[in-house]
Amino acid sequence: MREMLAGEFEFVIATHVDKAHIHNHIVFNATSFYKQTKFRSVPYKTVGMLRAINDKLCLENGLSVLPEYAHLSSNYQQYQKYRNQNTYKAQIRKRLNFLLEKCQSVEEFQEGARNLGIAVSFEGVHATYQFVGGNQQRKTRAEKLSDDDRFTFNGIKERMSQNQTVISLIEQSILTTFQTSENLSDFQEQLKETCQITWKKNRLGEVVYTLHGMEKINVKEFALNQGVSLEKLIQHFAEKTEPELEEETQTIEELYEQQIKTNVHEVDSPVLLDERVIKEVSSKGLLIAAEHLDGEEGEIFIDANQVDFDKVEKKYLVHLGDQFHYYFMQNDKQSNFFLRGEQLLRQLERKMNIPTEKILLPPHTFQFLSGRGLTIRIDHPKIENLFIPKEYVFIDKVSQSVSVELSKNWNYYFQKEARTGKRKPPMEHIKGADLLKLLKSQSGVLDVKMTRKIRYANRKATLSQTNEYATQLEFLRKHAIHNVPELNQKIERRVENIQQLREKLLLLKEKIGEYNTVSKFLVAVNEYSFILEELQSPFANKTEIRKQYHQELSIYNQAIKELEKRGLSSTIATEKVVDLIKENQLHEKELRQELRQQEQQLQDFQHIKEVLVELREEDIKEQEKERIQSQKSEQEK
Repeated sequence: MREMLAGEFEFVIATHVDKAHIHNHIVFNATSFYKQTKFRSVPYKTVGMLRAINDKLCLENGLSVLPEYAHLSSNYQQYQKYRNQNTYKAQIRKRLNFLLEKCQSVEEFQEGARNLGIAVSFEGVHATYQFVGGNQQRKTRAEKLSDDDRFTFNGIKERMSQNQTVISLIEQSILTTFQTSENLSDFQEQLKETCQITWKKNRLGEVVYTLHGMEKINVKEFALNQGVSLEKLIQHFAEKTEPELEEETQTIEELYEQQIKTNVHEVDSPVLLDERVIKEVSSKGLLIAAEHLDGEEGEIFIDANQVDFDKVEKKYLVHLGDQFHYYFMQNDKQSNFFLRGEQLLRQLERKMNIPTEKILLPPHTFQFLSGRGLTIRIDHPKIENLFIPKEYVFIDKVSQSVSVELSKNWNYYFQKEARTGKRKPPMEHIKGADLLKLLKSQSGVLDVKMTRKIRYANRKATLSQTNEYATQLEFLRKHAIHNVPELNQKIERRVENIQQLREKLLLLKEKIGEYNTVSKFLVAVNEYSFILEELQSPFANKTEIRKQYHQELSIYNQAIKELEKRGLSSTIATEKVVDLIKENQLHEKELRQELRQQEQQLQDFQHIKEVLVELREEDIKEQEKERIQSQKSEQEK
């Protein structure tokens, strides 16, 4: 304790000798009598330091010490061996998950599975699957492929029923919303506000639609009819034509292969962790310190399957999948926030001060420089569009050269060929160590090539700034603004207008949302009322009907309950509610257009104000410089 507390904190030791196991209880004053400061305990680090002192004393006195690491229930090596022996399961899961997203009936699911080389059997108690093209000797039960019931017959049946409803709803919502939209941005906004459907591109560039309702449901674009694809919608907006559902031209095999090609091959990167980043160790894995993208501190759990213990270094070695999502923990549960494996890898290595290498970029590899970073290319082997973020790019304006900072363990992504059509070529990856070797092996090309590109980028930036100043002067003349006070008045007026418009839109949004919710409940009641009719039949097997339509009845009852809560009858005509929605949507569209104009004007006014202030400061500096120069000239005289 003297060594641990450096002689600055008082402590008491009580030894229990009346027990079968002799042990100590230690209490120490958390406030130093020497410096009047509080003892600082760091999770994991303090315990490690105390244990190191304890182990040293044990060894000095001929006593045994505990193992240097916690026993993990599994480890990376064992897990990789298991994966290699069960590759067919991964192939089956990939295909079945694809079909669960795409198909809308059990029959379509079975046919799709056959076409993708999966033998499916729903006979007997268990659903079974066999990968025809693999090394699978025995059929695999659905329960062995997933922790939930997604691959069981009932699980598939429920998912197909959901797909049929949700996919149809999204397709019809897209077609309806398109008719009242002016452009893609307006379409996206209306789809969100009126249909509670949003879309965005995931990390692989795939469009994913999300239906927000009683539960959140995601649908990838490939599951929808090709006539409502984003690419087709953009084309229809440009040509001022209307989209419609089309006959599918791609087979299920072609669609699956297309999805596989889109996916980036995942690579595991090993990283040796030190005490600074480990918060807690258990048999299940490691809890490590990490930062959210906004800089906020958090914790991420790494499963034991991705961890080994390096007995030489006496440290934990984690293998991070570059495309894997590592979720932050919140109240001992997984949150919705995550870091991709590559982001986590770079963050951990920066925290642990693992050195990077700075290299002068060969001129002919310089492809494109922007405000976001640098894009490079290499001819042999063929590498196109390899992007390096701006924080790792350094430009020497004197020598007109560019250097990049690379880490040997990081992954960098590129394409083997330039983009020729609308579809991007698949992404490949290269380790930083290999990229460094490639760049160092590149023969030099005349520096004038690099200089010309850098000068061009600088000229482009200067020209852009000049054009911006001219546009701003014209804007000031148009709005009759002669000084900063007048500009401030315009800004204040726009702020007031925007606030009023937002309040109106908020009320209107709530009203439309309520109408839309009621409409959904009415649709659900009308769609599933036939089940009640069947139940009322004197010859009906009510138990079997309730079991068969369990999910539908649940939705029906929930809809009735929600309508009663609002004091509404389930016999209200859905068309009346739809007319009210359309009427309010039109008004909302007008208000949004006015809001956009006001916000754009406010943004323009604020930007001009910033430029005027900046120019004024530069003018003051220039005047001060002239004054100092004038004083020096007078002194010399």
